[in-house]
Amino acid sequence: MARKFIAVIILILIPANCLADELVLITGAITEVVFDEANQITAAEGSDLWRLTWASNDLQYTSWGDGGGFYGGDNLCRTSLGIASLKGSDPNSFTPTNIYGCISDGGSPPGPDGGCASGATMPSDKICAAQYAASAPFGMRNYKGGAMIAIGNTLYVVQNPMDGTHKLYKSKDGAKSWTGMSWQWDSGAGNFHPAGLFQMGQGHTDSPDGYVYVMGFNKSWPIDQGNYLARAYATDRGDVGSTPDIEEESNWEYFSGKPDSPSWSSDFSNRASLWSGTGYAGGQTIYIASLKKYITTQQDGSKGSNVIWMLESANPYGPWKEIYYDKCFSDSNGGSALGVASAPKWTSTNGLETWWVWSGNGGGEGSGCLTDYSNDRFNLIKATFTLNKLPNGEQNVYYNYPLDITGGVTPYSCSLEQGSLPSGIGLSGCSLVGTPTKDGMSEFKIRVIDESTGIDEKWMKLYIAISSGESACYEANIYDK
Repeated sequence: MARKFIAVIILILIPANCLADELVLITGAITEVVFDEANQITAAEGSDLWRLTWASNDLQYTSWGDGGGFYGGDNLCRTSLGIASLKGSDPNSFTPTNIYGCISDGGSPPGPDGGCASGATMPSDKICAAQYAASAPFGMRNYKGGAMIAIGNTLYVVQNPMDGTHKLYKSKDGAKSWTGMSWQWDSGAGNFHPAGLFQMGQGHTDSPDGYVYVMGFNKSWPIDQGNYLARAYATDRGDVGSTPDIEEESNWEYFSGKPDSPSWSSDFSNRASLWSGTGYAGGQTIYIASLKKYITTQQDGSKGSNVIWMLESANPYGPWKEIYYDKCFSDSNGGSALGVASAPKWTSTNGLETWWVWSGNGGGEGSGCLTDYSNDRFNLIKATFTLNKLPNGEQNVYYNYPLDITGGVTPYSCSLEQGSLPSGIGLSGCSLVGTPTKDGMSEFKIRVIDESTGIDEKWMKLYIAISSGESACYEANIYDK
């Protein structure tokens, strides 16, 4: 029987599971997240663990696990790790092509190249696996891909053979063949376990600082109550030969400081958690350049949980603030336990409309979520953000706007961290005050600190119009500029 879906709007400024006194700078924040559950796009039944990246050739590449991708099924042409490309600018009309893993099942629609069994059964498609396993470093049963990134047209995947180790592989031919690094992140507690590489625009060109960032944790399931951050420069900085820094173990470093005093260490034992005591684990993150925001999705660290969070930050290391919480993500369709990853190419110019891919197996008995295993597939869903924006100003007209701040311990202290305020406007305490002398757009980052050392930062845009009439016309498009 067909289900009727109702889109649910969830508004969260300070989620119920956060401490009541958490300091949040509301001005410049995302105050509403709406997932369009009624109009999801589905494909690739039987495959899960989707991760996406956007290359310079304008293709998105996606990895999957435990299925046949876009040409197979849960038991048909099943592989533990496959990779496909997605062609098209419209998320409602794209062309997928399996590249690595299940290439063709002989069914409908057929794949571009023959070779896989047409009726394989679990646990894996032996014929399909044999087709590429002899010459490839990963893809056999129990190998997964937990993180993926395109730097230019070079693809990188973090491979996990399900023994706790993680290894970085690269492809320079569009995911057809892969070469592993000579080093790996070792298994066991106390070692870094990478989970999600940050997506920063097409071919990584939106990166503010040139680094590749990856969130992770320090042991496999059940995950500890902390998330950690690693980074390496995306290209070669000339310090060791001509190899890109990301490919050399000695170039990786781990966040070891605090959001207000960031520092990095080459020794993971010096790590500092991005948060603690929350249950966040893993994480798939996108940087939206037009908003100057990092958006991450996190799931509960308990294996099989359906809890999903979304957080935002002005920096890769925080402070991170929750903007969305759902104990049964996409509850009308069943629960999710396998993450929510961004589809970076399908982010609107203003950054307020984004697309995400998720998969899951339902909640199971006693979870409070629907037990629905039909979500083991490619589920593409649109999310729309609402921002708390600064009101426009007018040239030669006095402007006074107190920043909206909640939580923490008063009094607050505000400062300009980056960018510049409009000419004639200054910070008076935590208010933007003054008579602007020039028209135009200004972008700047404000930091607020409270008496208990709580901290938050937000990028903001303030447009100064020549006249009130121009201000009214410009308001609708302020974040498109």
